[in-house]
Amino acid sequence: MYLVYPYCFPREKAVETISIPKGIPTLITEPRQSRVLYKMDVNTLKPVESDTGWENATALLAYYRYVFLVRRGVLIKMDTRPNFRPILSDTGWGNTKLIAGADGKHIFLIRDGVLIKMNMDTLTPVASDTGWGNARLMDGAGSSLYIVRGDNLIKMDAKTLKEERRDSGWKDATLLTAPGDSYIYLVRRGELIKMKESTLTPVASDTGWEGSTLIAGSGRNIYLVRQGVLIKMDSSTLKPLAYDTGWQTARLMSSSDYVYLVRREPNRFSNTEQVYGGYGDYRQQNCQISMHRAPYYYLIYYPYYQ
Repeated sequence: MYLVYPYCFPREKAVETISIPKGIPTLITEPRQSRVLYKMDVNTLKPVESDTGWENATALLAYYRYVFLVRRGVLIKMDTRPNFRPILSDTGWGNTKLIAGADGKHIFLIRDGVLIKMNMDTLTPVASDTGWGNARLMDGAGSSLYIVRGDNLIKMDAKTLKEERRDSGWKDATLLTAPGDSYIYLVRRGELIKMKESTLTPVASDTGWEGSTLIAGSGRNIYLVRQGVLIKMDSSTLKPLAYDTGWQTARLMSSSDYVYLVRREPNRFSNTEQVYGGYGDYRQQNCQISMHRAPYYYLIYYPYYQ
């Protein structure tokens, strides 16, 4: 690789400016930050793939081999095998923060107080139900949806969108997941509570979960982010199995055969064409980075080591 260096002045005279040819966009370093979508191995909690450019993402769902995200009002369906690949999108999903999957065929979103059931293959709405304006949490398992709305935890039939059961006293609940192991898990006032799916009856609990910001589950594992630490837990015993640090800026998480997180990354260069990772990203050995190679003028004016 050839690098172009500015003209060398005498030692006693410093270089003040570098003239950049017209047409080359201005590099911005801060305060711009990029949000990165990570695919994590469920056993080691180490990244196996990442994808940049997920600023303004508001909702994330991993369901079977697909990932669904809402970004800037667009619902995006991505295949994850073998790597991230967008395959379908649908506009008009601004203000959407809650998304879940159920019955193996549909995804469910709450937008402007309306619960919408969509065909997961075509992203076509097939049914809806109103009155969900104050819903805060939602997840699905089997043929049921679980929604925290106001003070109530509500179990819904995903096929008919009819209420099946409810339980009160959940106005302080902050996290909810339904991993499909016949139980649901909620965090309320620092307590992790395990409940039967069928009856919404508590069967176990664990304290000390203040500061938890994210929860997700799949099968016999649940995952929590607490005070920046990603924790894998055995859902049957509520005992930690693995840890990974550095997730203070994670804002979205979901899980299936992998754990998926969206985390804010500082120190990322950006211009009007593309967001590029920091120098370390180009030296990754164990992580397949899904991003474009830096254009030629970055090599000239902002060289990095290869």
